[in-house]
Amino acid sequence: MKYLTYNMSIYNLPTELSFDLFFDEWVCHIHPIDSPSALFGPFAEIVDLCRSKIKSGRLASWNDMDFYDFVGWHGRVGLMEVIDQPFDLKVRLFGTILTDVFKESLTGKLMSEQENETPKNIIEDFKFFKAICDTPGIGLAYGPGNWVKTEYKHYTLIYIPLADDGENTTHILSIILSTTAEEPLTKLSKP
Repeated sequence: MKYLTYNMSIYNLPTELSFDLFFDEWVCHIHPIDSPSALFGPFAEIVDLCRSKIKSGRLASWNDMDFYDFVGWHGRVGLMEVIDQPFDLKVRLFGTILTDVFKESLTGKLMSEQENETPKNIIEDFKFFKAICDTPGIGLAYGPGNWVKTEYKHYTLIYIPLADDGENTTHILSIILSTTAEEPLTKLSKP
């Protein structure tokens, strides 16, 4: 089966700071942290939530988030803790919908120790997440769930950097939505 090449330009997001990765039919972008939240379609309320939690600096802290902030999103939420030297990510929270999609819970696992990923994909993931942390920027990833052999769906994920000190990324918040091929982000609906 030949997969489509996904065109993130359908999202009409700013591109002056965008960073593109293409691997295994996935397209990943990183956009300026101050991009208008409305451009992120159904994720706009999550972007606004994170911005409302900023106390100082440019980024919110995970410590300022509350369970009730994510009503309706709970099973779709993931949280990765950034580990330095060497760079890695430890999954701290992996919602039930994420677990269903990936067919396993990654809670407590390091990204470098993923068993269901090819070494090439892990390297590309590291580039993407490291750029989200370093920029910092809001990441979007879109593509087929071809890692799941029993079903074929498309997914869009948003990745938002968080920082305990407001500046240096310590966590990455992620949210997943099922989509269809080439479906504009602005047309998606929240869960």
